[in-house]
This record gives sequence, structure tokens and C-alpha cells, in this order.
Amino acid sequence: MLDAHDDTTQRLFSKDYDLGKQNQEGHVDIPRMREGGMNAIFFSIWIDGRITGPPAVQKALDQIDAVRENVKKYSKDMVLARTAEDVRHAHEQGKIAALKGVEGGHMIGNDIRIARIFADLGVRYMTLSLPVTRHAAGDHSAILPSAGSPAANRAPMWHLLLWVVSCIQETTFPSYAQLLMTLCLVTSV
Repeated sequence: MLDAHDDTTQRLFSKDYDLGKQNQEGHVDIPRMREGGMNAIFFSIWIDGRITGPPAVQKALDQIDAVRENVKKYSKDMVLARTAEDVRHAHEQGKIAALKGVEGGHMIGNDIRIARIFADLGVRYMTLSLPVTRHAAGDHSAILPSAGSPAANRAPMWHLLLWVVSCIQETTFPSYAQLLMTLCLVTSV
């Protein structure tokens, strides 16, 4: 069983919350994951969409680190995973696979290199926008290179962008169409 979107990550900063013990507040902790037969979980990296730029990047990195530290602390029960094979291997070991996803493109601070850093840190998906930050998804020039630009001609960005998942219901059609066209143009360079 996979929990594809878990909002527990912010609780990892509370001194009153312990991932390894059943907690009075919230719905997710290791005892309940075990009880429910959960094999894998995507910890959602989320911050308020009104926070942008370097503070957004920093807060996202803090949450990524919090997930990593908690998995390390409870390594008897959990293991970080990046691939389906990692999830299968965790299951064979009787562990819960911990994955990460970023909820909102505002956390890359309008810099595609931050998306690469997130991917290197094990983030497996990123939604483009949340309702409060639709303006960011409406203008992909801020996060995606235009065809023929120096950024579009760098070592292939398409492999990086393939892990980015957009939530169609949270993104306007023109911005979604622009993203698809940009991906096609970048991959054809």
C-alpha cells in the first residue's frame, strides 16, 4: 500500500510529535503505518504559496532534511527510496519506503537548478503550482527556458523535467500547454 500524498512533514518540526510513536494528533506515524500495512509513503514538502524566492527554497530544504533525519532516526522501520526498485527492496526488507514530493513550483525560487538539487536529494515529483501561486504557472518563462535560449541549449534538461508532474486541476490550461510545448522544444534541441 502506498500513501501518495502525506502532509505529516510539517509535524516533524514539532517537539510534541514523534514519527516513531502513535501520536494523539494527526493520522500518520510508524505504528499506524505498520498497522495499516503501508509499504511506501510520499512525504509532501509544502510551504505556504505566498512564501517565494530564497525563503521558499530554504524552507523546502529544511523539510527535505527533516524527512531524511527522521528516516535515519527510524532506520529499523524506514528507508529512503528514489525508484520503484527501491520500494520493492524496502518491502523485501520489511521496511517502509520513504519518498518525497514538492507541492508547488514556487519552492524552486524561479531557478530550474533548484529543481535539479531537489531531484538529487531524492524528490520524485513537483507540482507546478498551487491555487495561491497560479501566476507562477501562468508564466513558465520564469522556470523553463524558451526555445533557442542559452538555458535551453545546456546539457539535456528534458531528463530533469520528466520527473516534474503538474497537477492539471491546479494549473491553467494555457500554462499546461506551454509546459508541454517547452518540453517538446527542449527535447528536440
